[in-house]
Amino acid sequence: MMINNINSNAINSYKAINKAKINESVEHEKKPSGTFDTVEFDFSKTINSAKANIASGLNTSADAAKISFLKTQYAGEGCPVTAAKIAKAILG
Repeated sequence: MMINNINSNAINSYKAINKAKINESVEHEKKPSGTFDTVEFDFSKTINSAKANIASGLNTSADAAKISFLKTQYAGEGCPVTAAKIAKAILG
């Protein structure tokens, strides 16, 4: 009795067995069948209404007299916040 190509036959058998195992594992990883509920969150209307509410409460009138008053009030050392407080806020 003569056996030829024993190595190639063994390797081909091994490949076939592993291919079958891989196919079985892929089948088990498929998504389950059935219906699924989906939920979508859209906050754009809420955000836009909140923006409009905040914007309506702002005082948008910035006339020249108010700007010049603030410039003179904060000129030089007139700033109510000291440099040390600013540095502490920035540096921690």
